[in-house]
Amino acid sequence: MAFLTKFLRELSDCIAATVAPIINSSFWQGIVPVQWEILRITLIPKLFPHVHADTDIRPTAVTSAVSEVAEEFIGRYFNEFLQGISIALY
Repeated sequence: MAFLTKFLRELSDCIAATVAPIINSSFWQGIVPVQWEILRITLIPKLFPHVHADTDIRPTAVTSAVSEVAEEFIGRYFNEFLQGISIALY
């Protein structure tokens, strides 16, 4: 997964014209592609060696790189939108 993230970052200028319409289409249709919903759960020990599996290990979820990019854009959009509303209310 780290390879794909680095790949997307390094070639962002070249692939933005291809990826942006996919992300925009997802937003406008209100549909999240199934591939973006897939998580990879990795168990990371808090202590090494772990003694109790229920308290000494924490799960971490890794989503797809494109999903993370889409989430960041939608987060920025809503943040700016909500800031605009709060300014308009005062």
